[in-house]
Amino acid sequence: MRFLIAILLSLPTWAQDLAFTRTGKGPGLVLIHGFAGNRGVWKDTAKALSAKFTVLAVDLPGCGESPALPPGQVDFGAVADQVAKLGRRELEGSFVVVAHSMGGLVALRMGSRHPESVRGLVFLDSPLRPMEGVGADALAKALETDVQSTFRARYGRFAASPEQLDRVAAEAARIPGPVLAGYTRGRMVGNDVDAARVLCPVLLIASPNLLPAGTQPETEARSAGYGPFRTLQVVRLAGVGHWIMWDEPRLVHRAITEFVGNLGKP
Repeated sequence: MRFLIAILLSLPTWAQDLAFTRTGKGPGLVLIHGFAGNRGVWKDTAKALSAKFTVLAVDLPGCGESPALPPGQVDFGAVADQVAKLGRRELEGSFVVVAHSMGGLVALRMGSRHPESVRGLVFLDSPLRPMEGVGADALAKALETDVQSTFRARYGRFAASPEQLDRVAAEAARIPGPVLAGYTRGRMVGNDVDAARVLCPVLLIASPNLLPAGTQPETEARSAGYGPFRTLQVVRLAGVGHWIMWDEPRLVHRAITEFVGNLGKP
């Protein structure tokens, strides 16, 4: 026992188990939250989908109840490995990854690095373009010193209502500024190589923030970083903000259920 405890204590905190909630029964779904969030954003989604699926909602490192990250730029590949390991341990067989916003960068690398485990990817309003270096660095520095004001100024326009902005800003304030800065700097890395390695089907469910109204969805999806995918289905929702699983839950749940149900069909 002492030897086991010594091993656990010797591990860096970020490499220890992630916090998660598992509900339901059936094919596996792994739900990954976005920037400055936690697994609580999936509460209603997990409840609805657990009628047909085993749903694993995860707190990313440094967020929610998961162990803290080391300082510095976040390696999304390492985070993806950690989430994939959890999925293999807690779910039977391969699974589908559903990711919101920045969580899509983790999901992308899970599909690229763990094709034997990931049989489908669902992106909810996830921009896969890398953030610009100068802009990302300035945002990271601002988050290190003032999470609340910086988050509201940067992301406020993506919320569907003032009440929704209050909700997400309150959750952001629970995460240390250096953690958010590390995730921001990690988003400066390009993603095309990982996207080109993804072989499984991909579904993008997007708001007008990502795919503006009046444009061709497939064309805009390519400009948002989805060009390298071999199999891509696009669903664009109108009248929603960035947190689309809150704004149009029934449509999101239906799209995910249909996508998973069609996997493996000719």
